Amino acid sequence: MLRTLFSPDRYSALPTSWRSHVASPGNTSLAPEDYSPPVRHVKVPMSRSRKVLLSLALVGVLIVSTPFILRLDAHTSAYTSERAASWASLSAAPSEPKEAPDGTPRAGLFAPLAGSTEPSVSLRAYLDSQFGPPSSSRYHVWITMADARWARTGSAAMHAFLEQLNAERRVRYGRRTGGAKETRLVVLCLDEECIDVVGQYKNAYGKDAGGGYAYGGYLHNRPEKVSFIEVLPHRDLFFVDADVNFRYDPYLYVEPFMNGSYDLVASENNAWNHINTGWMWLRQSQVTADAWAEVLRRDLESVSRDQNRFNEVLGTEELRAWADGRNPDEKPVRSDFVAKNGLRVHVLDDNIFRAHHFDIDRPYVARDQSVFLHMTCGDDTPTKVYAAKSQGFWPDLEDYYTAPPPMITIERLSGSQEVVTQMLKILLTAAYYTHRSVLPPSHATFLDLNATDLKPSHITRPIHNAFALPHFAESLEVEILEPNYVRAAAAELMGRSVLGQSDDDDERGGAATRSRLRADVAFSEEELAQRREKVVRLNDVVEVDMRHVSSLVSFLSLLRSERFSTARAPTIKLINFDHPPPKEQHWQGWQLPGVLDGVQPCRQLEKLPGCDAICRGSREGAFTFSGRWPALDLE
Repeated sequence: MLRTLFSPDRYSALPTSWRSHVASPGNTSLAPEDYSPPVRHVKVPMSRSRKVLLSLALVGVLIVSTPFILRLDAHTSAYTSERAASWASLSAAPSEPKEAPDGTPRAGLFAPLAGSTEPSVSLRAYLDSQFGPPSSSRYHVWITMADARWARTGSAAMHAFLEQLNAERRVRYGRRTGGAKETRLVVLCLDEECIDVVGQYKNAYGKDAGGGYAYGGYLHNRPEKVSFIEVLPHRDLFFVDADVNFRYDPYLYVEPFMNGSYDLVASENNAWNHINTGWMWLRQSQVTADAWAEVLRRDLESVSRDQNRFNEVLGTEELRAWADGRNPDEKPVRSDFVAKNGLRVHVLDDNIFRAHHFDIDRPYVARDQSVFLHMTCGDDTPTKVYAAKSQGFWPDLEDYYTAPPPMITIERLSGSQEVVTQMLKILLTAAYYTHRSVLPPSHATFLDLNATDLKPSHITRPIHNAFALPHFAESLEVEILEPNYVRAAAAELMGRSVLGQSDDDDERGGAATRSRLRADVAFSEEELAQRREKVVRLNDVVEVDMRHVSSLVSFLSLLRSERFSTARAPTIKLINFDHPPPKEQHWQGWQLPGVLDGVQPCRQLEKLPGCDAICRGSREGAFTFSGRWPALDLE
C-alpha cells in the first residue's frame, strides 16, 4: 500500500523464469546440447547366425522391460518438467478451485444453521473435505490463529514460506513413495475480515491458486482450543502461533521425532519448567485430546494462560528437572520425558527453533542454525513483524524484496537524544517528499544518557530498540525498511532457497553445506540479467553532503531535482551531519512539519531491551501522531 501511494516509479513487473545453464569455473564447454563426448569407433565383424541370436535377445529384453521403461519414463518426465519449469509457466498455470471436491470452500465462515449454535461445518469435517481422510492424506496440516491484522502479516508470511517450501521439497524429494508430504496451513480466523484476507493468498509464484485455507467456525460460541479436542482423536496436527517466522525447512529437525517414538514435539521455553505451545506437533491420540479438554475445564474455573495450563497437565516442571537439582541455566533440563498422562514428549533444540526472549535472557551458541524465530515477548504486532524482518526471518511477501523501492538512508545516527531525533525527522521528511523508502542504519548512539561509574556516557541500541519505527511508518505513511534490507533483497532476487541444510547436500570440509538456490524454478538469460541489474542498483548509492544545503527548502529542492531522480540515484545517502555550517543555516534549527512531533526515542533507553520491551512505550501507545503532512511549497 505505501509503495503504491508514494513510489510512483517503482520497477516494472518481474520477468518470468529462473536459472539458466552456466558453465562451471574452469570449464569452457558450451551448453549440454552443444557438447558431445569423444567416441572411439571400432568395427567388429559379426556372423549371420550371431546377428540373428542377438536380434532375438534384444526383442526379449524389450518385451520384458517395456512396462518398467514406461513407468520410469513417466516418472522422469514428470520430475524433469517440474524441475525445469520456468517462472513464466508456473505463474501462468490455471488457477486451482476455491473449494474442495464436495463443495466445501477453502475460506469460509461456516455460520450455524437455523436453530443451532454449532458451526455448519465442523473443523474435523472441514479438514477431511480439504485434505482427505487422515489415513491416506498426503499433507502435514498446520493450524494457526489470526485476526485480520495477523492474517495480513504473520500468517501471510507463513503461508508464503510454506508455498515455496512445498515447491522446493517437491523437486528435491519428488512424489515417490515415502517422499516428502506437502504442508497446508489452516488459519482459524478470529474475525470475518480475516477470512477474506486468507482467501486471497497466492501460491509460490505470486499466482492466484485458490487462496489460503481459512476456517471461521470458531467465531460462533466456541473457544479455539476446541480444535485440539475435536480433531486430535482422528488426525496428527501441527500448531503454530502466527508470530513464528520461518527461514529454513523445519522438517529436517522435526521428522526424526515423528516416527513413532514420541507423541508430542514442542519448542523450548525460557522458563525451563515449560514447553512452548507456540510451535508443536501432536500425534493423533485421545490422550492428547483429553489433555486439552482438561485445559479447557481449568480455564472455565479461573483465568490463566493455556500454555501454563497445558504444562501443568503434563507435569512438565517436575518431570524435566534433574534429580540432583542442578541449575537449568548451567545444564539445561531434560529434552525427553514421559508426561503424567503417558504422552512421550521431546523438546527441540532452542538454537534451531529460536525464541526472541532467549536473545534477552541468554546468548545463543548457534544463531546461524536457526530455522525459525518465534517473536514471543514482542510488544505488539508491528514491532514483532519489524524485529523479525531485522533478523532475516521474512519471505518475499507481495514482492517485498524482489521489487526494491527507491531508498534514502543516512550515514549514522549519533548524538544527544535531541540531535538524533532531529536527524531521523529530517530523514523521514526527505523520504516522504521524494517518494522514497527509509533505509535506517542498524544502530543509534545516544551521547547524553545518565552515566555512572559502571556505565559509559553513551549507549548504543539496535535501531528498533531505539525508535518505534513500525509505528512511525504506519502513522506517517512512509515505508521504513529493515537495516539489512539490501542484503536480503539481493538474496531473494538471486533465488534464495528455503530448504536449508540437508544430509544429501554436497559436503565440503567434512560438513554439509546449505542449499542456497531455489530448486523449483529456472532462470532464463533475460530474467537473470534483469535480476542482476536490480542487485547492482541496490548498491548504487548517491551521497548528499549536508554541508551544501542551507535550508530545508533548498535541501528538498535538491533531492527533487533531476540530478537525484530515482533513475539516476536509486539510493540517496545523507552524509556529513557532523560538520557545522554557519549557525543560521544549521539543520538542527530547521522547523520541520508538526506531524513529526510524535517522533521520539523509545522510553528508558538506559535500560536494556526486555520481554515485551523491544521499544518501551510502543506497547503502551506512547507514540501518537496528529495532523497531516503539509503541501510542499518550494518557491
